[in-house]
Amino acid sequence: MTNYFAKQKSLFSTTLSTSIGTGTGDTITLASVTGLPTDAEITLTIERVSTDGTTKTPTKMERIRGTIVGSNLTSYTRAVEGIEQAHASGSIVEYIPNATDWNNMVDGFLVNHNQTGTHKPTAWVTASDGATVTFNLTSGNKQKVTLGGNRTLALSNVSSGHVFILKLIQDGTGSRTVTWFSGISWADGTAPTLTTTASKADTFGFIQTGTNTYDGFVIGQNI
Repeated sequence: MTNYFAKQKSLFSTTLSTSIGTGTGDTITLASVTGLPTDAEITLTIERVSTDGTTKTPTKMERIRGTIVGSNLTSYTRAVEGIEQAHASGSIVEYIPNATDWNNMVDGFLVNHNQTGTHKPTAWVTASDGATVTFNLTSGNKQKVTLGGNRTLALSNVSSGHVFILKLIQDGTGSRTVTWFSGISWADGTAPTLTTTASKADTFGFIQTGTNTYDGFVIGQNI
């Protein structure tokens, strides 16, 4: 175990802002969290190297698992690897992925990819109908909604270069119209007219080209 961790490359290094003793507590405060993931549980190694970053001290190593909130490691578990011990303020803290971390990365990759690296087919996400229909693009890049009335369309969580598809379905009454989100440059220079037939659908594609700007394309109508 010692030899294994002594050979691992640190992806991040900082120091403890305050000393910690043994046992549990509310938080472990770090001098910096820049570059650390904040949306998942991670494992940090404390006092793996000397202050000059060169001398390995594997016998003083302790790996602690928790979640970054603000500048703190919270909800942590002590001595995930190594021996639980006290650490002084200024002790070196490193993020060095272990087997569990790598497996978690692989699991995350396989959510949207096959073992060969090819993308898995993604299912349509059904957005909630309402006076304003907001397509949250963190939910997926293919979204549909059945229009129960005349609607205003909006987007949330758009990232740079986002490519997405929106399918607008007429309900059993039909003749529903929409007010598009701003910033769309349509392929023919004019926003398309929706199909008015009840239960029919129109599908549109978009490419985010800048902050609140999009190229818009008609993929198919009256389907």
